[in-house]
This record gives sequence, structure tokens and C-alpha cells, in this order.
Amino acid sequence: MPAKSVPTAPRPADPAAIVSEEAIRQRAYFMWEADGSPEGRQDHYWSLARAEAIRAFVEATANGVARAAAATPEAKPTRQSAAKAK
Repeated sequence: MPAKSVPTAPRPADPAAIVSEEAIRQRAYFMWEADGSPEGRQDHYWSLARAEAIRAFVEATANGVARAAAATPEAKPTRQSAAKAK
């Protein structure tokens, strides 16, 4: 008899996996160029661009969640809960 799979809670998305590698590459290049194109600093600029992209993604996600929560109408009391309040 095959083992039953246990349902698991959905995992939050990994921001690093969602951020486009192409976007990170372009941002790292622009940062490197703006600093005068120093030799041997590719990893440094890649790390800076990646951190910036992840931070922007997390902030955008948090703002979207906050807006969605603000747009959700408040729960109306039910007759049963209103009767208990009296």
C-alpha cells in the first residue's frame, strides 16, 4: 500500500527565485559602469544589484498585501454575535 502524503502548508515564495536574473545583470552592469567600470568587481556589483532587487520585490509585495488588507471590508457582526453582546 503506498504511503499517504501529508498535506503541507504552502511555502512563501522565495524572493531570490522570483527576481529576474536578467534584471539583476542589467542593474549590476549599470552600477558597475556608474562607478567607473572597476576591474574584478563583478561579484560585488552582482550582490548589490541582487540585494536591491530582492528588497524592492519584498517591499512591493508587502505594500500589495497592505493595500489588499485595507481594501477588505470589515466583517459584519452576525445576528448571533449581536445577540450575545446584549
